[in-house]
Amino acid sequence: MSIKGRIIPRDGVDEVYDTACGVVTDIELNLTKHLKEQRKLIGDSSVNYVSIGKDSYLLEVPKSLCGSLPSDYELQSSKKGFSRYWTPTIKKYIRELSDAKSEKESKLKSIMHRLIRRFCEHHISWRQLVSIAAASYFSKLDLLISIAIASDLYEGPTCRPLIMDTFIVLTGPNMGGMSTLLRQVCLAVILAQVGADVPAKSFKMSPVDHIFVQMGAKDHIMAGQSTFLIELLETASMLSSATHSSLMALEELGRGTSMSDGQAISIIRAACSSVMNAALVLCNTAIACDGVLDSGVDEDSADRRET
Repeated sequence: MSIKGRIIPRDGVDEVYDTACGVVTDIELNLTKHLKEQRKLIGDSSVNYVSIGKDSYLLEVPKSLCGSLPSDYELQSSKKGFSRYWTPTIKKYIRELSDAKSEKESKLKSIMHRLIRRFCEHHISWRQLVSIAAASYFSKLDLLISIAIASDLYEGPTCRPLIMDTFIVLTGPNMGGMSTLLRQVCLAVILAQVGADVPAKSFKMSPVDHIFVQMGAKDHIMAGQSTFLIELLETASMLSSATHSSLMALEELGRGTSMSDGQAISIIRAACSSVMNAALVLCNTAIACDGVLDSGVDEDSADRRET
């Protein structure tokens, strides 16, 4: 693992570093054992190690017991009610511990060189593995890891899609956010099909092989092509290429023309009837497609619009 840019090997990864860590641990255990021995010798279980500044493993003894301490106890400091000592054994262990920690740090600094050397010893095997797996596995692994990370970062509800046959006509007023919703659905389909969670409370879809989008057409007046013609040409291309598993998003097909509502409905009905076998069709239009699907508009409202 890596901590602040430093590689810290786990147990068993690097024998040299493990040995250095083991020496440090053994000395610390000896210091703990020595503390238990001194508590028993002094007759007070409250005696403990303290660290003051750079001095560590100081035995802190109540002053009421200082008169009965062995003569080899070296006074280092004191405070109200307590005195702090080093024994010859503690001083010996502290020196050994300092050397052991320095050795541990030295082995840690050289860990990268040892890892690279071990990697190079098997470079032929690694090269073969990369050449075999890079094209088919690494890119997929990167994708799956990215999806997992993105799923953890979602804010709000998420879900997995419900697979079913779907056909939608989305209606509403101008500036109602319909185009944004169409784009969101297309992105949600892509997320669902690559195995990611979809940022929604629920999501129903059919398996999709292509996504066709007709949004924001503009005219080519110099070529004699109106906006409406461009929209029809793009829609015709989509209809000729779509399969029963395609997703089509049509934004206000026939908008801005001088045709009557009835003619606009005919255009949409013709497009809808041509792609009824498609997995999913999204139509953003202010015209209700009566008789084609349930658009969420009541019959009286739809009749008034067709009149």
